[in-house]
Amino acid sequence: MTHPVSVQTAEHLTAERKYADAADIYRSLLENAENKTDAALWCGLGRVLMQDQQFYDAIDAFTTAAGLAPENPEIMAALGDALATVHEYEEAKLWFEKAASLADNIRYQFRAGDMLAYLGKYDEALVYYTLLSSKYPDNADLLRNKGKVLHHLGRTTDAMNTILAEIQLRKDMVEKSPDDRCYVKLAVAYKRIGLWQEAEEAYAGAVSLAPENPEYHMCLGSARGMNNRT
Repeated sequence: MTHPVSVQTAEHLTAERKYADAADIYRSLLENAENKTDAALWCGLGRVLMQDQQFYDAIDAFTTAAGLAPENPEIMAALGDALATVHEYEEAKLWFEKAASLADNIRYQFRAGDMLAYLGKYDEALVYYTLLSSKYPDNADLLRNKGKVLHHLGRTTDAMNTILAEIQLRKDMVEKSPDDRCYVKLAVAYKRIGLWQEAEEAYAGAVSLAPENPEYHMCLGSARGMNNRT
């Protein structure tokens, strides 16, 4: 039987980035015969191991969890993410497709398309992204990936138009609900087409909302440098 207090302790340790200690708790729980068939525990162990960058051990944990809960798309997607981390894109795609067949979740379909792109199957990835963007026209991340695939296919004009559509969506997001991550994604989109002044302004927006984030300051400085060069 799972001990909720122990799981809560493991989750608390994970939040404190004490991954090895958290993993030890999960493993201790799984030594109990009654817990060996608890897919949630195996999945919890897998997530901690991913945080600790023990990717192959995480894959083993998620594989066990998927075997114990063969109708759980969330576990399948977690396994797909772990496999993608070690560049096992073909196998990862299969797991994302299985997850998508069980739940109408854009992320699962999105990730299946990503795996095709990583495999260099840009035409097939484009089909995924195009179908999804027609279903979810306000998803800027879809347009971002679709633009990248179009670029790889040499369809420069289509790629540019897609990026501009992505930028407009991200500008709308920033205007409706300013958020540092939204500003950063907008800046990155500007950078892809060399609009350094606009990228600098977007990074400045992120810094104003999260001044304690050193990465934002570095990105802002880099954008300023490129803007001065252009």
